[in-house]
Amino acid sequence: MASMEELKREIAVAGQSIETGRGALQQAVSSFEEAQAVLVRAISGSSQSEASELNNSLAQIVESVTNASRLAEQVQSNANTFSERL
Repeated sequence: MASMEELKREIAVAGQSIETGRGALQQAVSSFEEAQAVLVRAISGSSQSEASELNNSLAQIVESVTNASRLAEQVQSNANTFSERL
């Protein structure tokens, strides 16, 4: 079994990886939001149901990725709290 210090170091490494992943998720949200803005401009005035579906799908992607980022933040916080209790 790992010592407390080793365990704390490993938790810190995991936290850094989570932070890197959160940054990637935030970048993904920005990219999807940009795509959605471009799409909205491109389809403005269109009565095609596919245009609305595309916009709704992008909105769902943004929401899902944002939720994933929030969950990752919660996991990181919980890991930090766990490490502090060791």
